[in-house]
Amino acid sequence: VPVTIAREPVAAAPQLRQEGVELKGKRVLLCEDNLLNREIVVTLLENKAVAVDCAENGAAGLQKFDKSRTGWYDAVLMDIRMPVMDGCEAAQAMRALDRRDSGSIPIVALSADAFEESVQLAKAAGMNGYLAKPVIPEQLYRELSKMFEARAASRGRNERACDGE
Repeated sequence: VPVTIAREPVAAAPQLRQEGVELKGKRVLLCEDNLLNREIVVTLLENKAVAVDCAENGAAGLQKFDKSRTGWYDAVLMDIRMPVMDGCEAAQAMRALDRRDSGSIPIVALSADAFEESVQLAKAAGMNGYLAKPVIPEQLYRELSKMFEARAASRGRNERACDGE
């Protein structure tokens, strides 16, 4: 079998620069029914010293979020297609909870479906971001960092508004 050897160097995949807020010490709730996908995301997050709690479906994720103390989680990663309760239903239910953080917790959709219609459905369900699977580590880190930065800025604005009262 003939083999062709490339004489020119192959260009490496472009590196996505990580910006924004440090991920170390953050706590994320991962709602994902597929064990392999769950293990991959957990490993990626733990490599950045992020604590991860897992739920195997939307209903279990909703229960974990509801039972946690306010502010316990810094973000939720939510698979869209899961048994028992899908990600859109779970996100809507989380947003409807009577908790101080239910409206501000960043919820990022995870889905193998990258169609614009799916992105819009996730946003309509109250999700703040959308990542296509397979998850690209740099995109995951950048999206979470962006969410944490926006949440911190929002908290700062709210604190300044309260100081003026």
